[in-house]
Amino acid sequence: MKRRLVVISPCRDEERFVRLTLDSVVKQTYRPDLWIIVDDGSRDQTAAIVAQCADQHPWIRLVQRQRGGVRQLGPGVVSAFNAGLAYLGDTPFDVIAKLDTDTEFGAGAFATIMTHFDDLRVGMASGNTYLLTGDKLVFDATPPIMSQATPNFTAGNVSRISADCNRSTAGMSSTKPMPAATAGSP
Repeated sequence: MKRRLVVISPCRDEERFVRLTLDSVVKQTYRPDLWIIVDDGSRDQTAAIVAQCADQHPWIRLVQRQRGGVRQLGPGVVSAFNAGLAYLGDTPFDVIAKLDTDTEFGAGAFATIMTHFDDLRVGMASGNTYLLTGDKLVFDATPPIMSQATPNFTAGNVSRISADCNRSTAGMSSTKPMPAATAGSP
């Protein structure tokens, strides 16, 4: 069963990396039904780069917001993500993803992650994060919470959440972390 996947990507001043993310998503074997990229007042060419790609791919949408002060990685990202949810409105989805726009991954990444939702007990899933250090990929154990990462931890830059889990947890909040459930949890 193909689940309807919506991806929301908050971004600000990512012209250095956003092309890598755009190319990674466009090449996916399991493409999103809709990808909402929320530009949170970039002062560089981020919005122009995204707009050019969106012109070529109708399932990619650019939402632009006014810059809201200094960049806040927690509350600012949540606010931009929630603007993407507002843009989504009543569009139905089965899985929603938050994806950072400075992330690169292989063509099968979404398909692999989406298979976890075949088990209806799974509410959240993600991949692991690795950093390119020299010519090697090294597991990202920063910030400190990542050093305690377990198979039940969903990395913030690539997390996916089922529609039911999103409703039951009231989605993202700037004051509470998103919960992660084990596959055996109800």
